[in-house]
Amino acid sequence: MKVMFDNNLSETIARAISVLSEEKDLAERVVHLQEVFPAHMADTAWMDGLGAQGSCWVVITRDQLSKRAGEERKAIRRNGLIAYVLDNQWASQTFWPMASRLVDWWPLIVQHARTARAGVYRVPWKMGTARQLTSC
Repeated sequence: MKVMFDNNLSETIARAISVLSEEKDLAERVVHLQEVFPAHMADTAWMDGLGAQGSCWVVITRDQLSKRAGEERKAIRRNGLIAYVLDNQWASQTFWPMASRLVDWWPLIVQHARTARAGVYRVPWKMGTARQLTSC
């Protein structure tokens, strides 16, 4: 599995997750969008680019992809991508709390992605006892 962090997330956090994933053999590759595509490329264009690579890609984003029939969701389905959308509460967090919480969620996200179907899943800010990633 290959993972790409969207532009709306820190490159530093993506690098940290990459190093941690290598240590625990959690993902084949973890990159930030800017390592693969131009920074201002349209979402649907880079999604099609990932799909053209032919391997399983997981996308981590803060974009809400709120329109169920929106172009981004169509591109996710068309390209067989698995997208994890961080809930709105993530946007109000500063760097360290966001990095810490994403590290906490990371093993569950990877485990979920290994059996998930292409589509969009929600990552809540609150962890609680019922840590679940739900389809949205």
